[in-house]
Amino acid sequence: MTFLIDLLAPALRLPDWVHGLALTAHMGQPMVGSWDIGGIVACLVLAIGGLPLGGLGMSRRDGGR
Repeated sequence: MTFLIDLLAPALRLPDWVHGLALTAHMGQPMVGSWDIGGIVACLVLAIGGLPLGGLGMSRRDGGR
């Protein structure tokens, strides 16, 4: 979904805040070798922090065990 927002927002001339919703918009341009270190670190923090939160949510989901 975020790739689609990153792709369509500039083409449809949507506001910058809409383009900013895409996680891939904060990584720079990796295909040409231009990386945004802050965006990469933020994505890693979200991924690493989301794993335990997702595990906790799944463990509470069926709670009978």
